[in-house]
Amino acid sequence: MKTYAGGGASQKKAQPPASLNNGAKAASGREAIDTKRTALRIAAIAKGMKAQKITVLDMRAVSGFCDYFVIASATSLRQLNALSRAIEEEMLKERQKPLSKALPNDESGWVALDYSGVVAHIFYKPLRDFYSLERLWSDAKKVRITRKAAP
Repeated sequence: MKTYAGGGASQKKAQPPASLNNGAKAASGREAIDTKRTALRIAAIAKGMKAQKITVLDMRAVSGFCDYFVIASATSLRQLNALSRAIEEEMLKERQKPLSKALPNDESGWVALDYSGVVAHIFYKPLRDFYSLERLWSDAKKVRITRKAAP
């Protein structure tokens, strides 16, 4: 038990919330499975829309703001917008809304869809190469995307 000066009385030192320990989110097993399932579902939707270089990163050990990244490339801005729309529409069918909506006809070359525990990054290919999130977050483990994850 640690004592604090000034109060005279002994008090236990307050512990930080479990969500701040080791930079990882505190999640029950069910929540971890649900976020992984969401990430793999988004990857499957992207694959169905002919996205390229689809990668799922397990961010739980390296980040405190989400559990998974899904990163995908589009060959054109038109495909980028179609991908973001398809992901939003399919996830809405499963009663999952992103925290913010993608702009229609976005020309930035990078759309991020935040599903709380999962953040989907859809890039126009040249911008993906430039920002290289996989290199930036190289400590994150890659999640294997199986054929079973298809829609």
